[in-house]
Amino acid sequence: MNSKHKRRTFKITSNSKMLLLMGVAAGSLLLSEMHAGDNLVAAQGSGQSADPLIAAQSQSTSVTSNLVELKANGKKAAQQGMLFDNKTWVPLTFLRDELNLSLTYESASRTYIITQDYQKLKVTLYEGGVTSYLNGHYLGTPGAKLIKGRIYVPFQWLKDYLGYEGVWEGKLKQLDIVKSQLNNLEMKTVSHREDNADAVITLNAPSVAIPGNTSAEKAINRVFEKDNSEFQAYIAESLKNREGESNLAPYEFNSSYVVTYNQKGLLSLFIDKYKYTGGAHGMTVRQGYTFNLEDGSLLTLKELFGDTSDYMNIINGEVKEGFESHPGYFGGFKGIGSDYTDYYLQSDKVTFFFQVYEYTPYAAGIPEYSIAYEKLLKKNSHYQNLLP
Repeated sequence: MNSKHKRRTFKITSNSKMLLLMGVAAGSLLLSEMHAGDNLVAAQGSGQSADPLIAAQSQSTSVTSNLVELKANGKKAAQQGMLFDNKTWVPLTFLRDELNLSLTYESASRTYIITQDYQKLKVTLYEGGVTSYLNGHYLGTPGAKLIKGRIYVPFQWLKDYLGYEGVWEGKLKQLDIVKSQLNNLEMKTVSHREDNADAVITLNAPSVAIPGNTSAEKAINRVFEKDNSEFQAYIAESLKNREGESNLAPYEFNSSYVVTYNQKGLLSLFIDKYKYTGGAHGMTVRQGYTFNLEDGSLLTLKELFGDTSDYMNIINGEVKEGFESHPGYFGGFKGIGSDYTDYYLQSDKVTFFFQVYEYTPYAAGIPEYSIAYEKLLKKNSHYQNLLP
């Protein structure tokens, strides 16, 4: 493991603050199509969401001439997508009916759940809106849309999280969605749960199995095990410091992970660790990991993008511009170095994130800024295969 790979650790404080924005994704469903007997009716009009975290993506979005013909592996689908701001949204039922993904429904919470291997996407209906989560990670903008009683999700989510890609025919307004070529590996979740008077603990840590490459498998799992054991040690210390304080509300500790890229010999993900130990609200710390699957090594920005001489100037310029356009920016961003590890790869971009209160207020959550690979990679770069 690269010795420069920095790790985020918790410090014990009684009033640490950080926004917990966790979640999952979902699609487009006619709200009586699956569960006509559930008496589930989508609110129409301009009603406000009951959840303050919901960005009210669409209470009742106008539908005119923005229909998109959808295909699955070259076969025309019965359902159509929607085009907004030059981006495509697809019905939730398309994921079930055309991509054969598992779709279930929880009537008590009005939640639709899409399961794809190690990824679990959830879309929950509220009065006048929807909110979406991926493995407990909140998915904000662009978000799911509620349109004439149907739920639609961004096609981008299928690319970033579910292992699909698309072929777009602009003149025909046609999108063919096909399965991406993923790495030959298996992601597993190591779970641990406790619920008692002192704390509610729900830990979901990643683990990987790589057929034919036990060396890389062991190297990656050592990183995951270290990350998980450090959080467990923090939890134990927090509970030890709590002894004798029976009047306190139970503490809460959660961990979850999201795989953001699993192609072309690279594996990228982030792990969120949340803790509540009293005070007004809890705190989440995020850590990013990007591995070379040949040897299980952690990749630095220099290794990924160093073939472009000014790659750090490009990154810092884009991030600085993003912060300066943020209404809650505290100031103080001087740039990151080539050993910066708070990033993750996606299908067509690299995303940099910063911890809450680092440069922005609590209400802003964890700020993220994405840069397209075309800006950072040349055709002859070592990792040019990241280019679309």
